[in-house]
Amino acid sequence: LRIEALRGKCLHYLGRVAEAETVARANLQRTRQRLGANHAESLFAQTYLVTTLTDNGKAAEAETLARDVLSGLTPLFGPAATGTVNARSALGAALIAQGKLREAEKILREGVRIVETSGIDPRSGGPRLYGALGEALAKQGKRTEAMQWLERAAREGEKILGADHLLTRRYRNELLALRPGSRT
Repeated sequence: LRIEALRGKCLHYLGRVAEAETVARANLQRTRQRLGANHAESLFAQTYLVTTLTDNGKAAEAETLARDVLSGLTPLFGPAATGTVNARSALGAALIAQGKLREAEKILREGVRIVETSGIDPRSGGPRLYGALGEALAKQGKRTEAMQWLERAAREGEKILGADHLLTRRYRNELLALRPGSRT
C-alpha cells in the first residue's frame, strides 16, 4: 500500500495529477478494504486524495473528504498531531480553490495557532499551512501579511523540502508576484 501511495505522490509532483488521482483513489479503496474506513492509515490516504483532487480542479469533493478526515483524525490523535495538521492544511487549500477565503483563513489560522502553541515540530506540515494561509490572505488583498506567511513558508520549505521542491518554488513564486512592481 505504501509503495502505491508513494507512486501517486511521485506522479503528482511530476505534474501528472490525473494519474495521481487514479492511484490515490485506488490506494484509498485498498486501504479501507484492508484496515477499515476509520483506521489512521485510511484517513492519511484520504488526506492525500484531498490534495490531489484540489490540484485536479475538484475542490468541492476534496472539501467534503477533508472535513471527514479532520473529524476522524482529531479524536484519534488530537488537533496537534502531524496528520491532523496536514488535514487542516488540505481543507484550507480546498476552500481557497473554491473561493471560500474567509473560512479558509479561519481554519488555517487555527492550524498555525495549534502548531505554535502545542510544541509539535513545525516541519510537520508547517510550510503547507503557512503557504496556504499566505495564499488565502493574498486573494483577500491582505498583501503585507500574505507576504510574511509566504516568506515563512518558502524559508521553512527550503529547509525541510529543499530549494527545488515543487512547494518551495510555488511559495517563492507567489511571494515574488506580491512584491511591489510585480507584473502579475
